[in-house]
Amino acid sequence: MKAKDLRQMSATEWDQKLSGLMRELYDLRSRARTGKLEKPSQVSRIRKDIARILTLKREVRKNGK
Repeated sequence: MKAKDLRQMSATEWDQKLSGLMRELYDLRSRARTGKLEKPSQVSRIRKDIARILTLKREVRKNGK
């Protein structure tokens, strides 16, 4: 997911996407612990997507948009 795509979304869409990504990260981490994770790179991709959303939310809050 690119920041450009995220900027076109609304704040409620960010919140929905963020909660979905958090849930997915939890599932991936639990699969990693049991050894059933097929692509370990998914964890870092999800973490980066979460960071992008949180960064955009902080920018909006800081700039007062």
